[in-house]
Amino acid sequence: MVKRLNSMRVFETKEKKMSNKQIAPERWGEFFDQVSNNNKGRRIKLEIVNPVRGDQIQFENSPLLSLVYDSVNTGQVTISATEEEKTRTHTIHAPNTVWEALDQDGKVVALEILDESQNQAILQFQE
Repeated sequence: MVKRLNSMRVFETKEKKMSNKQIAPERWGEFFDQVSNNNKGRRIKLEIVNPVRGDQIQFENSPLLSLVYDSVNTGQVTISATEEEKTRTHTIHAPNTVWEALDQDGKVVALEILDESQNQAILQFQE
């Protein structure tokens, strides 16, 4: 299980500490394409943390279909997954910060995406 520590932007498990890095906005298109291609079919959990509404689980144990950053038309990130044999999507409008957490082998274990309203999307890759 991944634990979020807001002030430090550190993800960790009981077994080991993760390394993390912020992704520069000019790299988002390439970054999301690469993460999507390298992790398609991998099970994910997507949690949205909203300052007003609290925490909401959007996906859990759902195979990832794609992560798409549309900088040209809308400036949004769309996450698609399969749940109960249906494709579901969640869109993050106006993202402004992206963090990546990696395990000791350099494998992505989580992404954190903040939007302009300070909503926080936490995408965890499950084993």
